Amino acid sequence: MEELLKGIEDYQKLNTKFLFSVISTGNVAYVSLSSIILSIVITARNFFVSHFNYYMCRNPVYV
Repeated sequence: MEELLKGIEDYQKLNTKFLFSVISTGNVAYVSLSSIILSIVITARNFFVSHFNYYMCRNPVYV
């Protein structure tokens, strides 16, 4: 009986370790993905702003 309980305890420890490793790798993947998305967004924004400014300077709109 004690061996069975010890086995269950070890199994639970293993499960929590596995869960934590999955969570940590998931966080790493999420962080890298969000940084990639952020860099894409920043690049697109800079591109859009520079082109918009260029366009506005070429064709000024008077409001």
